[in-house]
Amino acid sequence: MTHAHNGNVTDLTSIDLVRERHVVALNAGDAGAWVAEFAEDGVQMPPHSPANIGKRAIDSWSRGFL
Repeated sequence: MTHAHNGNVTDLTSIDLVRERHVVALNAGDAGAWVAEFAEDGVQMPPHSPANIGKRAIDSWSRGFL
């Protein structure tokens, strides 16, 4: 896998793992696993909708979406 010139390999690998877990959860329709990847103060920005701020809001929206 080729990465941009900035950022270290450990950081980029960690980001790739979170992205991969998000994709697996989405494909499985597993809202709990999807939401687990967000920080407590995370912000989710769904298209054409207001931002979901915090894990509770992300969980509520995600369960309806998935």
